[in-house]
Amino acid sequence: RRGGEASEDAGRQEEEEAHENVEAQEGECIQEILYCLLDAKGSSLSTSSVQVAINSSVIQLAKANFSLVVTSIFSFLENRQSSEGHQLWLLRLFCQVLETRRSDGDGRVSACMIDRALARDLAHHLVREVAKLGQDDSRQQAIADVLVELAPMYPDVVLSGVLTMLDNCGSASLAPPALVNILTEIAYTTPHVLDGRIHEVMGRYLPLLQSCKAPEMKLLLFRAWCSLCVAMVNCAMREPGDPLS
Repeated sequence: RRGGEASEDAGRQEEEEAHENVEAQEGECIQEILYCLLDAKGSSLSTSSVQVAINSSVIQLAKANFSLVVTSIFSFLENRQSSEGHQLWLLRLFCQVLETRRSDGDGRVSACMIDRALARDLAHHLVREVAKLGQDDSRQQAIADVLVELAPMYPDVVLSGVLTMLDNCGSASLAPPALVNILTEIAYTTPHVLDGRIHEVMGRYLPLLQSCKAPEMKLLLFRAWCSLCVAMVNCAMREPGDPLS
């Protein structure tokens, strides 16, 4: 009997390993397809209708395998050399992929998650990239949109990345406007992600506001400060069990 049980266990293990191998091969195949689609977005022959078709295909894949699509787009952005226009299209597509989390209700949100390590790498990469770009570069806003969509999944990761980069700027006048706008958008659209951290965020943000001399940046900072104040009130008024919206 013991020999039979051992044989059954070995058989089950072989089946599990075979299943895992098939899944790994399928994942590699899907990733190759994704890379081809992402690469095609930068083609000079890619018309607007082709762009729409590519976006639709990638979004459909994301609904079936969210984490794999997010990983693939991030890997492509991080490792492939591409033009500014290509990067902008990819970032906008990336934002659309992240938006699928809230397209079909709570079930969709729970299914569309990425692990914390990937979120941290992604947030840090994007924050570093946005700090390198000129203020009139459209990619700044595109990156900001991606980070705002990422924030509800891992608010501490995104907030820490943004605040650390703002701290490192040394002067509010040198801070990328997109980073300030990220705080404004997060506070305005998803104030609950600041719950428990609002005083820390405002404490680190206030010195930037106080030291800023540039009028345009001062206005952005005031807008962000107002949004943070509203978020603080919303967090204070929310009762336990209230929906996070």
